Amino acid sequence: MWANPADALAKYLDEKDDLQAGREVRRGEGTTIADLADEWLDDQRARVQSKELALRTWGDYRRTAQTVVDILGPDTPADSIKPSDFQRVRERLTKGRGVHALRREITHVRMMFTWGFESELLPVQVRFGPSFKQPGKRAMKRHRNEQEKKLIAAEHIRQLLPVADVKMRAMILLGINCGFGNTDVATLPRRALLYVDGHAFLDFPRPKTGEERRCPLWPETELMLRLAMTVRVVPKDPADAGLVFLTRTGARYVRVKETEVEDGDSKITNIDIVAQTFKKLLKGREFDRRGLNFYVLRHTFETIAGDSADQVATDFMMGHSDQSMAATYREKIFEHRLLKVAEHVRHWLLPNVSPA
Repeated sequence: MWANPADALAKYLDEKDDLQAGREVRRGEGTTIADLADEWLDDQRARVQSKELALRTWGDYRRTAQTVVDILGPDTPADSIKPSDFQRVRERLTKGRGVHALRREITHVRMMFTWGFESELLPVQVRFGPSFKQPGKRAMKRHRNEQEKKLIAAEHIRQLLPVADVKMRAMILLGINCGFGNTDVATLPRRALLYVDGHAFLDFPRPKTGEERRCPLWPETELMLRLAMTVRVVPKDPADAGLVFLTRTGARYVRVKETEVEDGDSKITNIDIVAQTFKKLLKGREFDRRGLNFYVLRHTFETIAGDSADQVATDFMMGHSDQSMAATYREKIFEHRLLKVAEHVRHWLLPNVSPA
């Protein structure tokens, strides 16, 4: 029996989160899990302000951090976390997520704790244990083999083009002509269009990685691109004045919206009008299926262009990073190689047209 009931109650209140969660009671002072999460998120938010990190990515970090806080407890000393705790975190993260999402979440958790050690919030680097790892190559391959191929048939693209409006028709052609994804078309600047020896090209580094990228435009794509420019509206944000595509309200097609909620917190919403519009085009069509989206055009371009027997030119048009020794010495990829790849894909989609 406790001589001082008040002390007993205080001890219980201090330890109840650990007791109710079925974990060992943590003692000591220092950086808590909530402290670590807040400090890490504040640091990453500064990177958003300096344009080093996308707001959407920061939103993903925040969701991961909140999950860790919920599982481990906000007042738990961060330097007391053991491999068994990370195992519980992994088990929770596995629920309702595929292997790719799980891979990202585990990376984010490791980033947060590693940042805490490097920032001297944690006296020692925590031990993640042998189980807190990303899904292995075998699991990734098995998952991929279980999925339907991310391809769309040429005849199905030809069915979508006539029923799409000018802007979406231009986007679809950019997707299959250049391997552009949703963010690519949404952030495409007008200054990216240039001419080399009479041929239209897009010189537009990938927004995601900054990798150099150049793509020859088919006559059909160039025409739709120029028509799309003629129907532009006044942008809501002056910073978007140079973009090729804007919605009817003058906003970007792909954007992140942040709105304030209670207690000074904010809600982050990912808006993708490209995906929504493309899905509407598919609705009711016999070839529509789960997983068929605008980004499938990029997968299809890579697949068909790779059959042109010039993977180097294909990778350059896709904006893929080349880490080979040959890339170290290669100073240029000549336009005639890019044109050959583009014409190969064009002939696949439009077999009856004359060569460009």
